[in-house]
Amino acid sequence: MINKRSPDIQTINEIQVKWFEYVNQSVDETFFMTDILALISDDEEQYHNIQHSYDDLLSRADSNDLRTKEIGDLGESLAYGHECKRISIGGREDLLHLIKLIPTSFAVGYDLQSVELDERKRYIEVKTTISSKNISFHRFHLTPNEWNTAKSLADRYFVYRLYISTESKKLYILQNPDKLYKDNKIDMMINRSMGVEITFSPEISGEYQELLSWS
Repeated sequence: MINKRSPDIQTINEIQVKWFEYVNQSVDETFFMTDILALISDDEEQYHNIQHSYDDLLSRADSNDLRTKEIGDLGESLAYGHECKRISIGGREDLLHLIKLIPTSFAVGYDLQSVELDERKRYIEVKTTISSKNISFHRFHLTPNEWNTAKSLADRYFVYRLYISTESKKLYILQNPDKLYKDNKIDMMINRSMGVEITFSPEISGEYQELLSWS
């Protein structure tokens, strides 16, 4: 209908029938769920697959068949829940609709768009490591696009460094990586084609926070 400014009545009737067929089709039950998995799942089958994947991820944490996307999806969903709970605890549930997971295909340089209690935006890149062993997680990689976005967004850009093991979950938050680098609070190896490899010190680079759960 977009390019038909003056359609005939027959065309309108045909499209009207198709429209009513569309809006009256059955809706998957996960459409009405409010948990994190429903928000990141495309259908009921994917919802249940993700629901049962957490223990499997941990059991395969040190194996070669653990895919980067699986780790990333889990970390992003946990970060999403953390942000929802943070805003809820702050008494601003009216802002929850502003917290959004950003599809990778959008290539915006961050995984999650969130918000502060004063309604300023917070842009979050989630870096997740899953291991059955207690390993160091003080390094992470930013792609050229992520690093350029970090520099552009300055203090509105956050890196959530998330470590998950069978024993615990740790969340370390770094704000404004570009300024941290200029202030000598992080070390960085730069490769123009590959991005940057960042090493941080928990004592000076940011802060640990409790990973909050949302349901």
